[in-house]
Amino acid sequence: YEANGFFYRVGPKVDFLVYNRNWSNLYFGVMYAWSHFEDNITFRTEETLWPASSRDLSNSSLRAQWLEANLGLSAHIVGPLYMGYVLRFKFARSVKGAEELFPWEIPGFGRADRNARFGFDFQITYRLGFRKKQVPIKPEK
Repeated sequence: YEANGFFYRVGPKVDFLVYNRNWSNLYFGVMYAWSHFEDNITFRTEETLWPASSRDLSNSSLRAQWLEANLGLSAHIVGPLYMGYVLRFKFARSVKGAEELFPWEIPGFGRADRNARFGFDFQITYRLGFRKKQVPIKPEK
């Protein structure tokens, strides 16, 4: 089995650490994601009683879409380096274009036989300092 394609995610994030002087983030976001891909599988049998056979199944234009709820943390380590993670809950999956072969895996989503999935990303980032943006001042109560 082979699947090739690409995916995109777009959506807003709300940062709960707006006044952090190190620009660390704790955020929640909701994203819309979609994928365009193709897949292909080849079955080959080699039997002693019957002749060997082969069968190819493929989908050339598949589309999938889903929603994601993200919870992430990005913490300042040293200098311009940050380290963090994102926990993703992917749900409301929809696949279009499948004919004889239903896809096994969707790029960006994971296994296609489930309608909901959890994902985890770990990241190390480097903050580019093109401009010196000031941290907002926390209003007095």
